[in-house]
Amino acid sequence: MTHVSAILVSLCLLMLSGCAQHSGLSIEIAKNAEEVIIFTGENDSFNSIAKRYLGNSDLKWRIQDHNDINTYQPGLYLSIPLARKTHFGFYDDYEQQVPILVYHNFGRVNTATTITADKFKQQLLYLVNNNFRVISLKQYFQHIQLGQQIPKRAVIITIDDGYRATYSIAFPILKALNLPATVFIYSDYISNGGLSKKQLNIMQASALIDVQPHSKTHRNFNRLHKAETQQAYLDSIDEEVEVSTQKVAKTLNSILSPRFFAYPYGEVNPVVTDKLTSEGFDLAFTVVGQSNKAYNAPLLLKRYQIFGNHSFEKFQQIIESNKDFH
Repeated sequence: MTHVSAILVSLCLLMLSGCAQHSGLSIEIAKNAEEVIIFTGENDSFNSIAKRYLGNSDLKWRIQDHNDINTYQPGLYLSIPLARKTHFGFYDDYEQQVPILVYHNFGRVNTATTITADKFKQQLLYLVNNNFRVISLKQYFQHIQLGQQIPKRAVIITIDDGYRATYSIAFPILKALNLPATVFIYSDYISNGGLSKKQLNIMQASALIDVQPHSKTHRNFNRLHKAETQQAYLDSIDEEVEVSTQKVAKTLNSILSPRFFAYPYGEVNPVVTDKLTSEGFDLAFTVVGQSNKAYNAPLLLKRYQIFGNHSFEKFQQIIESNKDFH
């Protein structure tokens, strides 16, 4: 195994004959401050091993990625990494890229901006069943800011605008599959045709959904209104950012930390990014259809728009864009 020292490998070989007969819980072969070597037993799983050694079954991906294995089997030698190391997604033959998906509305018919419940569920099940790991934007923020390791096949889900169907259709599916997502809502839409304050709070309280601002009115930041002066435009940008941030925070009765922002229509310019910087925003998102590396500009992160009329093959192509080979 590439991750263990020669001494640990020798210990494994010495104990091979005894371990081979084992059929219960996994046997601990050797241990130091950085890793544990075990011989897997029939009554264990990645979940139980992650719970035992890492304190959380949700961290099983660290064991799977470390050993380059997805399916648990008894009778294997596994190295369990105990020490967390700074990792910005650089591997021997590729750089990790993280696809961020953005959905909009959910309904009975698949259109450009609306996707049916069946198709949404099909896409999420594909992620789950093909060893993709849906992570939250907060996890991704910790990755690019602090180097906290994320799964090799990480994917992020976001939902824009704040349509009511986000609560009635998307949220139950996400909850059933235990998948996190970020909902970006423009504040004039709250309880005014869009998601209600109660719905937003229920989703936020689930710990799966993080609610963040998407401007006040959903105006296009790269277009002036008719007869709008330059000063009026600058005042409008201030209001779009400040009011939406304050209203979302007030709706949730909490401080937004970290702060994320999704640009309406994905349109952005230096005036807007300067305003977000002055207001303490950490990440912001366009709809440029590309994946993200850890060193990409944090206020110009890219997202793939997932349209209801996309083919399933198109969806597969998007989420497989998680590596940039050297």
